[in-house]
Amino acid sequence: MSGVPTSGTRLHSLDGLRGLASLIVVLHHCALTYPAFSTVYTSAEVPPHGSLLWWLTATPIRMFTFGAESVVIFFVLSGMVVSIPVLRNSDFEWRSYFISRTLRLWVPVAASVLLATLWISLVPQTGGTNVSDWILYRSTPALDWSEVLASLDAVRGPTRLNNPLWSIQWELIFSILLPAFVWTAVLLRRRPIVLAVAASLIVWLGYTTSVPALMYLPVFLVGVIMAVGWSPLSSGMLKIANHRFGTLIWITIYMSTALLLSAHWILWSFGVDDPVVLAGSQMLVLSGAAALVICAALGPLAKKLLESFWAQWLGRISFSLYLVHAPILIFFVYLFGGNQWLKPVLLAVPTSLLVAQIFHWCIEGPSHRLAKAVGNQARKSWDIYPLGGSSAKQRASSEAAVHATPV
Repeated sequence: MSGVPTSGTRLHSLDGLRGLASLIVVLHHCALTYPAFSTVYTSAEVPPHGSLLWWLTATPIRMFTFGAESVVIFFVLSGMVVSIPVLRNSDFEWRSYFISRTLRLWVPVAASVLLATLWISLVPQTGGTNVSDWILYRSTPALDWSEVLASLDAVRGPTRLNNPLWSIQWELIFSILLPAFVWTAVLLRRRPIVLAVAASLIVWLGYTTSVPALMYLPVFLVGVIMAVGWSPLSSGMLKIANHRFGTLIWITIYMSTALLLSAHWILWSFGVDDPVVLAGSQMLVLSGAAALVICAALGPLAKKLLESFWAQWLGRISFSLYLVHAPILIFFVYLFGGNQWLKPVLLAVPTSLLVAQIFHWCIEGPSHRLAKAVGNQARKSWDIYPLGGSSAKQRASSEAAVHATPV
């Protein structure tokens, strides 16, 4: 169990990583409200060298708007964190998991959709000739309640009412498919590199064929692979701290991680526009996201930063912030008119943080407690009326091959 959180503990630095990634998503969407940045982001053309847009999009400053890369980090984190309880508990109850996990995700999503309809109804989202393409494509000129109801179907995917919910669709699909992911990772636990490379190749295929399931689901698998092999992985990485050149090695790892995570925009900034090559860069981005999770969990400098007060606070409200910020940003853009940019952003960011904290208190926290209570009640009910005449613990023992792990 070395290096793996035991029951009742958690890797707090991963909470901080999730918090910073959520903030970067917010900054990414703020940048996309600027029409010129939005145009550059969706085009293959690099801005003129030395221009403001060039500095914002083709230099390391771009890291502050790594929205897509942050979502990859979210998916790797989910794959790892969600699978750890399955791998360490021999009496894991799958049926109660499905109920509690669905409630844990769906209740905040539904609340965020209703909150988005409130923001949309306050200011008409029309007259968008002077707004960015990103804002225009995510505006709701006429609020249709059938669209609101459709947005509540998290499995089929969201509508334009709350754009970030597209990733929650894949979170929920992964959660449903978790047994297959864990079974695959445990079955091939002696070949983790081969399985991770296969997952990366599927991601490449997904981007070349524009098939979302291939683009996103293998990313979760990489997180599951890391959870299965966490003990040898953490043991090997922790030895670096005692190495003669440990500090230098960690600095090299941090820099390599940043380069991998930046692979796509580095190629783009050098004018590479071959779709096959750019799709291949997503394999490197995935490797960088996995490496960043390892650094966040085990790297001394990264842990110190991510376990700080502000990083931990962002981590606590990260899910809420992710869910609520986009409709707020669009609301302020239309409130001040399409010719404005900086003023809506300056108001939207603190408003989003405040609303996220309130949302965490009133919606996310209670939904988490509700999901846990319902899951525990379901487990008790099934222990009284076991499936097939056996207890939950006996059924779990029969599935030991799936749940067992060297961690």
